[in-house]
Amino acid sequence: FEALPLRLFAPEAEIVQCATLAPSTAYQSVAGVAPVQALVAEDMLVEQDWRAATENELAAIGAVTPVTIVSAAGMTRPAILASLARSRRLHIIAHGDALREPAQVDLDVYDGAAIALTDEIRLSAGEIAGQRLEALDLVVLSSCDTGLGVHQQAEGMASMAAAFLDAGANCVIASLWPVPHEATAQFMGILYRELQHHGSAAALCRAQKLALAEGLPTRCWAAWTLHGHAPV
Repeated sequence: FEALPLRLFAPEAEIVQCATLAPSTAYQSVAGVAPVQALVAEDMLVEQDWRAATENELAAIGAVTPVTIVSAAGMTRPAILASLARSRRLHIIAHGDALREPAQVDLDVYDGAAIALTDEIRLSAGEIAGQRLEALDLVVLSSCDTGLGVHQQAEGMASMAAAFLDAGANCVIASLWPVPHEATAQFMGILYRELQHHGSAAALCRAQKLALAEGLPTRCWAAWTLHGHAPV
């Protein structure tokens, strides 16, 4: 992993094919399992408080499956939206936030949830819901509060997870509260090891049991829920 050119925060570095993130000999990719595209918020690879954990998370995923890293730095909004549909498995590392009360949202309840990818680009759940993302088998939202949003009668939460499902994604793994970044990086490594050999539902369940056994903080592994349709 040390050989990986992680200077992705340079404005000219929009997309980097991470050949150095080939699976290790301990966890070879399973035939038929698609590679992961990781879309990373600009500050996650710049600010000292976030960079180390982000690098660890990417390394943990790359240890078991090929990863293409896409830095949001220097990208336009249309380019970021286009990148969401580039692969069958999408992993987003960013800051998430969500409102809980309808009174806090003027019009579209989907505007109560969002992810921030750069200082200027904040994608609302409504914007995501309007995309065509039918090719996505799995989306992992490695961010805070991505399973939360404004509650809708008979519709559940208008969350980022729900938005990706409305856009056509088959399955989304999202969080129910703010999650610690370093512990989340560890958990994602466990999750992707399980995803190599199990369907999304079973993999998440097994990963949570393993995280508990390994002593990861409960607030980290218990936050993750699965939305949509996924084989067990």
